[in-house]
Amino acid sequence: MDQKTLWKKSSSSSRPGVEIPDGNGCDQKRKSCFAWRRLLRSETGAVSVDWLVLTAAIVMLGFAVVSQVSGGTQELSGNVRKCVRIQAKLVAKDIPYEKQLKRIARRCSKL
Repeated sequence: MDQKTLWKKSSSSSRPGVEIPDGNGCDQKRKSCFAWRRLLRSETGAVSVDWLVLTAAIVMLGFAVVSQVSGGTQELSGNVRKCVRIQAKLVAKDIPYEKQLKRIARRCSKL
């Protein structure tokens, strides 16, 4: 098909370049033929396709963000776990509170 034929408006179609089957051969499967005509003439599906593509792009963007952030959060949660263990060990000892805080701050800052 050349460009002129592609954009030429067909007599039975409301959209350019779309050929809608005529009545020949539609007698046996009349309902399906009408369904095809209705499908090819309607333009309401374009909005659904736009929303589908937009939603898919947003979901993929979400997956990309989660994959980038997850590594840092796992490392950070591991450091918090180690710091809590250090704090639990120091609290169990009989040390004044100010010294406990200084030791916890010093040991946790190295993580």
